Amino acid sequence: MYLNYLVSRFLGKGGFITRGHVQHINQVLEGGSHPFREHVEVRRNERVSSPDAVIVCVGLGARFLGGVEDRSVYPSRGQTVILRAPWVRFGKSFEGESDEWTYIIPRKCGDVVVGGTEGVDDWCVQQRIFIVIVWISKGFFRHTVPRPETTKEILRRGLELCPELAPPQSRSGNSPEVEDLLPTVVEEACGLRPRREGGFRIELEYMETLEGRRIPVVHNYG
Repeated sequence: MYLNYLVSRFLGKGGFITRGHVQHINQVLEGGSHPFREHVEVRRNERVSSPDAVIVCVGLGARFLGGVEDRSVYPSRGQTVILRAPWVRFGKSFEGESDEWTYIIPRKCGDVVVGGTEGVDDWCVQQRIFIVIVWISKGFFRHTVPRPETTKEILRRGLELCPELAPPQSRSGNSPEVEDLLPTVVEEACGLRPRREGGFRIELEYMETLEGRRIPVVHNYG
């Protein structure tokens, strides 16, 4: 909500948002947003100039972005399951061993998020390696192919922590099982969270353009 407020203020002051694929930070240092503005109207006499400052919030992309290429950045693979269970109106969590972190988070709409995993330096999704060349500011790199065995393991742990996840009819006189939850599955989600050895990189450095101009670059990722 606060981020939306800041974006609204930015746009209200005359700012604009441009999307584009960046392979090297010099593309931004030298030309600002101009190389990525083919689809918007550019003033006829507008001079291509370098920006006043650059903020690098690329998450896991910091490992691959030319001019940054921070090899201390690595992924933490996470997977969750969303159930339709409006009868659950409370949350629970339990931190287990290694990559096991079980949590129950109900939503106002009646869905319940059940998680999760913490796969350190795990790039693999469904036995395939994904080389990520997508830049995002925070959060997951989303994938559409979660691991079925992980889904069942998450549901098993979720049910152990919160038997109330099961539909009421399956809890009458019997101990609910994972199979009782499967009809209520709405979505399975997985992605790669950005992590970094030594913690976040919050750092200011100055980079020089071809014209000799020194531009402040603020690194904020990890």
